[in-house]
Order: sequence, then C-alpha cells, then structure tokens
Amino acid sequence: MPFATGFSPSKHSTLPGSSGKGGSYYIGMRRMFGIRAALVLLVVLSGVLKAHAAVYRTVPQSTAVLLGHDVTLNCSLSGLSEQDVVNWHWYNRASQAKHHHISAGSVVAPEFSRYSIVGDTEGGEFNLRIQNARLEDEGKYQCSVFSVDGVSRDAKLTVIVPPPEPPRITGNSNPHRVGEGAVLTCRSEGGSPLPRLSWYNGSVQYNQSDTETSGNGVEVNYLVPRLTKWHNGANLSCRADQHFPGTVQPQVVWTVLDVQYPPTVTVSRPQITVVEGGSANLSCVVDSNPVSHITWSRLGDHMPPRLEIRGQELHIPVVSRTDSGTYQCEADSSVGQGARGLINLNVLFTAHTEQEA
Repeated sequence: MPFATGFSPSKHSTLPGSSGKGGSYYIGMRRMFGIRAALVLLVVLSGVLKAHAAVYRTVPQSTAVLLGHDVTLNCSLSGLSEQDVVNWHWYNRASQAKHHHISAGSVVAPEFSRYSIVGDTEGGEFNLRIQNARLEDEGKYQCSVFSVDGVSRDAKLTVIVPPPEPPRITGNSNPHRVGEGAVLTCRSEGGSPLPRLSWYNGSVQYNQSDTETSGNGVEVNYLVPRLTKWHNGANLSCRADQHFPGTVQPQVVWTVLDVQYPPTVTVSRPQITVVEGGSANLSCVVDSNPVSHITWSRLGDHMPPRLEIRGQELHIPVVSRTDSGTYQCEADSSVGQGARGLINLNVLFTAHTEQEA
C-alpha cells in the first residue's frame, strides 16, 4: 500500500549522487560534513602552527643616530621554520609612498642601497643596519614574520642634527639699574629636532614659559619684573637640550647679571675708645655697584696731621687727645645718592700725662 504522501520507494527512490530530492539531501549533508571537517582541520593546523610559532628574542627598540653616522636596529627570533621569511618594513608619513617593504630574509630592496641585513641569519638574527643616516631615514620600522607569536612593536628612528652653534643670550649687554625690569632672551638656531631651552640661575632651573618656535629656531625669555641688588652677579645659563643624552650632549651658554645700585655704608663700631699714644683704626663697609669713591672727614674740625687712609679704613698711628671727635665716612657713586657713616673717637688720657704735656 502506498504512503499517504503518494511516495513510492520503488518509483521515486534514487541512488546517491542522482538528481532527485533524496540526492539533493544527501549532497547537502555531505557538504555540511565537509565544512565541519575543514573547520576541524583549521583548528588542528592552527594548533600545530601555534606549537611551532616563531617567538621574538630581541624586539627592535626606538633609538636615535647622529646625521651621517651608522645605526643598527636589532631583531632576532627563535623557532623559525624553513618556510618563514623575516621582513623589515618602514613607515614614514613624509615620504610619498609612506609604507615601504625594505627586505625579505637577507635580501634588501635595491632602492635601499645603504641598508643591509647583518647578524647570524641561520640563528634567527635579522638586524637592520643603516649606513650614513640621513634625515629621510626617520620613521617607524617593524621586523615581522607571518608565524610569529606576538605582535612586533614599531621602533622609531630619530636622526639628530645638532644646532650648528651654541645658543645666544641677548638683553644683557649693558648694565641694569636696580628697580628696573629685565628681559633676557635665549635663542637657538637650527638643529633637528629643535632643542628645548631652559634657563638656570646657578644650579636652580628657572620656572619659565614654554619654548617658542620662531623661524628656523627656538627662543625663551628670562623675566625679572624688578631688579634688586641681590640680582647683581647672578650666574645665569641657558641650556639647549635635544633630549637624547646617549647620542648628543646639551649645549650651554652663560651670562652674569650686572645690576647697578647706590652705595650703603655700614659701621660696625660707631664708638671707639683709645688711650692717648696708642693707635686707632676707624673703618666702614661700603656696598655699591659700581665701586664708590670714599671720602673721610672730621665734623667741625680739621683732620689729624698724622693719619693714613686706606679706602674704607682710616688709621691714626699715634693718637693725641686733640684727635677726639666725630669722623665721617662718605661713599659716592654715579648711581643714586651717596651714603654716610659716623664714628665717634674718644681719647683717654691721665692727669699725669696732662701735667707733662
């Protein structure tokens, strides 16, 4: 008795591979099993590749080189198979092609005539050597192989051109006056990369504004809103640093502030008492810039005939009672008003000495 669907095995059954509905179902099942088998194979192969994947021993590191010098970017791997090919690539946004394939194995592309692969390639060393480095060699370099376990980091190469001359300081060619402001400018011309400029007062770095780019150079100011006498003699330095200490050293230039200020007079011993016949030393301390002219005088009387003036000191070898009085030390300079200091000299003598006299 036939099936309710009218399907008769003897009439509609087909052999595998025929074009009937049953054959299509069989072909679909076979394809599904084929896809599953391919997936399983891929998993197995990936496991095999993983088990035999190359690994980095040395990953290229970012570095710098002086213009015209040689540099080597190191790259070594373990577990390379005979089918593995180590490639070097270079990326430079400034170049027209931007991305370049430098080498495959130990073979370098002809346009990279200054490049070569050095090291024990049989042992997995594929170091990239660049001779006579030029500015156009700058960029990011990558050493890679298809089967490597892990991602290679880009190594940045910087080609350094030091500035042709040390920086220059302007704004300090003439003396400054106390109470005024001062602006000193440090400028560095040329170089690649452009250096960063820093001011130092002695060994202390000055808290300054950022370095400004101007033309083919950089400059930064040292600002003093109001000068005092304590700024005089300050040893200022400007440091131009490209920040590659292992490749190029900073350039430093110095200047000394010359701040002029009026004189001050300090008397450490305003009262001096000596015995008649002894000696007396009167002194005052004068501080000024420029150096002051010092004048000694005696208030209300003439100076003693026997004395020696040595700048800031007045020396009386043999004191007489008539030398008693007030002495004045006066300092004058070309800056501001003069200053004065007073010293009172008191001479002791005995009645016996007075009768003898």
